[in-house]
Amino acid sequence: MPTEIGEALARHGLRLTEQRAAVLQAVADFKGSFDADELWLASRRNAAGLGIATVYRTLDVLLRIGVVERVHGRGGCESFVATGEEHKHLVVCHGCGATSELTDLDCENFLMDVARHTGFHLDEHIIQLHGLCARCEKDRS
Repeated sequence: MPTEIGEALARHGLRLTEQRAAVLQAVADFKGSFDADELWLASRRNAAGLGIATVYRTLDVLLRIGVVERVHGRGGCESFVATGEEHKHLVVCHGCGATSELTDLDCENFLMDVARHTGFHLDEHIIQLHGLCARCEKDRS
């Protein structure tokens, strides 16, 4: 489990239990997005008696402290992705669930322009784009 996630828990006054550590290790091991059931199955490799309710509670904690982020799909929140403590903007594949981070696109200036244009003080946002990754697009052809 990456030290940064354990440190994030400590900064928020949360204990690192054996079950939480198993969930955190599974989060760190995922390369793309994952849903709660996938996280539960992966976490059970390191904590055989782990219950699904513990996974949901841990996901809630991780969302609250910014270690994971919701990945939204057509039907609402469908999965999660590890973020560290830094907010990310994502491109999500409809086919396989792979995610890619939007980088070097000046999203912060876009958000400042939106605030200036609307007069809103923006304190929260979600930027996610959806499509097919190159592999899924190739498989589709």
